[in-house]
Amino acid sequence: MKLKPWAARWFMNLYPPNLLNRIVISRLSDDFREVDIKIKKSILNKNLQGSIFGGTLYSAADPYPALLYWQCLHQQDINTEAWLKKAEVEYHKPASTSILFQYKISEKEIAEAMEELFKDGKFSRWHTVEGKDQSGDTCISIKSLIVLKLRKSK
Repeated sequence: MKLKPWAARWFMNLYPPNLLNRIVISRLSDDFREVDIKIKKSILNKNLQGSIFGGTLYSAADPYPALLYWQCLHQQDINTEAWLKKAEVEYHKPASTSILFQYKISEKEIAEAMEELFKDGKFSRWHTVEGKDQSGDTCISIKSLIVLKLRKSK
């Protein structure tokens, strides 16, 4: 399903797990290659020590690289399935302020995905994103294995 960037952003911002965890897509590029995700610290997402729950931090990063690949390829009429197969999470310091994640997928990465999809019918790639606090310090690093599979036309 092809989505318009404004519609994808609107839907994801109203998606109950994001809404309740105060996860906001603050920017989604028109070509689906970049997204900025902000976690607004609030009483709904902080733990007993006053920092943002680790699960909230992870859920803010989980779906976006797969979503970006999926929509980048769908915009070019390449029908794929996309999902996160594996993730490695490293917590560096407590997230005591709002957190920002910035994902970017390059033109080269999209070209490599297309090449492998047309050659092998599947593609996988590791992506790393860092969640940074308001001081610019890294609170969390998440390394995600994204898998794409070419869907057969019906």
